[in-house]
Amino acid sequence: PEASLFNQSCAPNAVTEQSNLNLVCRAINAIPVGEEVCIKYIDVNLPVSARRDLLRSNYFFTCSCHRCLAEAPRRTHAAFSGTTSTSADAIPPAK
Repeated sequence: PEASLFNQSCAPNAVTEQSNLNLVCRAINAIPVGEEVCIKYIDVNLPVSARRDLLRSNYFFTCSCHRCLAEAPRRTHAAFSGTTSTSADAIPPAK
């Protein structure tokens, strides 16, 4: 049951392996003290929209890992008018 405590990331820092009746978790890079240990639930080689769709349909959440946030198109105020916009179209914030 402890394995269910791992959260998902599309840029995981650990992997899990089945070894007989044990689940082994191995770091795939150095994990700083205090950083969450995350594994992948899905194929992380898919595009961000496909990853998010899979996670929504199978695990009932929208991924907000740092990779998904960086890869997802940003919506601006245009989304409220029924159109979509990317960060390249965004109006910079007032200073």
